[in-house]
Amino acid sequence: MKNFIYSFFAAAAIMMTGCKDSGIHVTGVEVSPTAMTLEVGESRTLSLIITPSDADNRAVSWRSNNLSVATISDSGEVTAVGPGSATVTAITADGSRKATCAVNVVTVTGSGTVGGLTWKLTSDWILTISGEGAMPDFYSDDPSDPYNNYEEWRHYLGIMETVVINEGVTNIGDNAFGNYFDAKMSLKRIIIPNSVTSIGIHAFYYCVDLTSIDIPDSVTSIGDEAFSNCGGLTSIDIPESVTSIGGDAFAYCTSLASMDIPDGVTIIHDGTFSSCRSLTSIDLPAGVTSIGLSAFNNCGKLASLDIPDSVTSIGESAFRSCHTLTNIDIPAGVTRIENQTFNSCSNLKDVTIMNATPPFLGSDNFDADDDTLHVPQGSLADYENDPAWRAAFTNIVEQQ
Repeated sequence: MKNFIYSFFAAAAIMMTGCKDSGIHVTGVEVSPTAMTLEVGESRTLSLIITPSDADNRAVSWRSNNLSVATISDSGEVTAVGPGSATVTAITADGSRKATCAVNVVTVTGSGTVGGLTWKLTSDWILTISGEGAMPDFYSDDPSDPYNNYEEWRHYLGIMETVVINEGVTNIGDNAFGNYFDAKMSLKRIIIPNSVTSIGIHAFYYCVDLTSIDIPDSVTSIGDEAFSNCGGLTSIDIPESVTSIGGDAFAYCTSLASMDIPDGVTIIHDGTFSSCRSLTSIDLPAGVTSIGLSAFNNCGKLASLDIPDSVTSIGESAFRSCHTLTNIDIPAGVTRIENQTFNSCSNLKDVTIMNATPPFLGSDNFDADDDTLHVPQGSLADYENDPAWRAAFTNIVEQQ
């Protein structure tokens, strides 16, 4: 009898175990998105993915760890209640699998319209600009200009940290985010859409906390002083679509180490890279015809530079105080080298010039000790007889 009872219960246990293991169980759960930012009063429904998709019991429950910030409905709809942070969690009935979404709730700090565009600054210090068409210029000298009082979003320049320009905006206006009032700037990041074709004068002047920026390949021009005095800017990729870079556009970007200039740029304007003290190398495109006044003045770490054969003029003080420069080749097409173009280049010992006719040489050039000028064969006498070249160089020799 005892053996019968034992066999009966053993069989029952086996049957129950088989029932327990039958069916398709939940092995995982995901929510999308895994993070979101909402304004107070906004709602958004989370998407739910249960693995496997044919699990028998797909029921879930929802939780919020901070109901004063965000609530969650049975259908996964998140509603922003108050500013702050919350985590909402989906929990499966089968297996208690969990997935979370981080919710950031913000309030609107400021908003308005500028021309045909709208703007909104939220309490996470993100400025969003939306609409279709051109961004106006700001703080002009024209008293009839409705934006000459630098109001609108410029009133918040000291606190905004991120700027998001939405698709549809076609340019960044003059002085749009530039700092001319010695205010503490906080702008660290900017997102520019593919609809923008130009970046205006002084657009990001003195945005000292801006460390990098992605310029889309829709942009064709960068205005004067657009990024001047952006001392924290360490890198920037200028797309091949750009054909014009304005004067002083990157002047005093003291952390900028290298730069590739697009092939379509033909003029290096006055002061474009002046006092970029960390700049060690730069590639000038083959089509450049002139290098402007103080274009690379005080680029003390610039160790090498290839001047394209297309260049015909080099402006005053263009390479002044480039202390690390040791040699340079000046193409045959150059007919003028202005005053102080290579002044205070204390390590510039070897200069090769390809023009058989001595170009005009302004005063205070090539003041390194024991420097040597290499000239084309057959032109030695012309250079030795030219007072300016004779005064500038200790040694003048013909190229071998």
